Amino acid sequence: MGVVNPNIYMILMLDMNNVNLGLLGASKIAKKVLPLIWNIKNLTIRGVAAREYEKAKIFSETFKLNYAYHSYDECLADPQIHAVYISVLNSDHAKLIEKSLNAGKHVLCEKPLVLSEADAIRLYNLANQNKLILLEGFMYRFNPQIQKVWELVNSGIIGERKSISIDFSFLLHDLENRSARATALGGGGALNDLGCYAVDFINWVTGLPDFQKPKNMKTFQKRDKEIDLQTSCIFQHSNEIEVSIHCSIDHPSINTWEIRGTKGSVAALRFDPQGSEPTTVYLINEDSKEQIIKIPQGNPFRDEFENFVQCILGNEKPFILKNESICNAQLMDAIRGAIQ
Repeated sequence: MGVVNPNIYMILMLDMNNVNLGLLGASKIAKKVLPLIWNIKNLTIRGVAAREYEKAKIFSETFKLNYAYHSYDECLADPQIHAVYISVLNSDHAKLIEKSLNAGKHVLCEKPLVLSEADAIRLYNLANQNKLILLEGFMYRFNPQIQKVWELVNSGIIGERKSISIDFSFLLHDLENRSARATALGGGGALNDLGCYAVDFINWVTGLPDFQKPKNMKTFQKRDKEIDLQTSCIFQHSNEIEVSIHCSIDHPSINTWEIRGTKGSVAALRFDPQGSEPTTVYLINEDSKEQIIKIPQGNPFRDEFENFVQCILGNEKPFILKNESICNAQLMDAIRGAIQ
């Protein structure tokens, strides 16, 4: 357990009508995110830090940021930084979250938050102790297509939920070059990279306040020399809901999400969490009649960061709660533990 940093009180006394954000990681996702969040009210992007200063410097110059820090520690020591966005290797999340919280910074960290239940519990306890916001970066929750699925499921239109099926995949083109997300050291692989989306969606849809151990779990993997290229899992969730997950990084994108109930089903076919084209939700009633609902794309990253900022300012509740993220880590651990 970390110790409350005395600087936290100084930071909290700053003018909190505006949140100064530091970027920890000059990553591909950070490059994608930055233009989408640039004009968010009450948010200023102050600077960036990376494992190598030269990368931070190039990133800073590209996006005309005020600061390129020489290290993560230098960024975290800046008293003008209120919060950080972490987009480093999965395996480095826990260490950097802990450093950030001990430095008195609010944290939005890319998914998966951490790679174990123990780390999730420890870090949320530290965030609570330091009175700081800690959010797991599941921006897909703000995608209008997924929100429409959520709305329909919770309206009761498909009746009692009976099964959830998710197939989420993409082709990692640089697999042979062993980019960071394709290494065991970096915490890469299909389950960590994509399976975490499915796990969060399942827990979100079932609405559990606390973790319940899955029943009859079977997990299978296709692996190469370092990571899982595919992971498939079936189990019974709460209220005997049947769950099927398939995630893969070795074939082109499919991305189907379907919830079946006693009165019908709802599905998002060809879901793209970072897409720009209009999407579709399919609603099937108990007489097998189909209703096709067209959904315009939104800006999930912007909505995610807006929530983060407003949570810091005390105006909103976190879009993903502590117990939800901990349940995600617990279910991911259960899937890993059932691998055959």
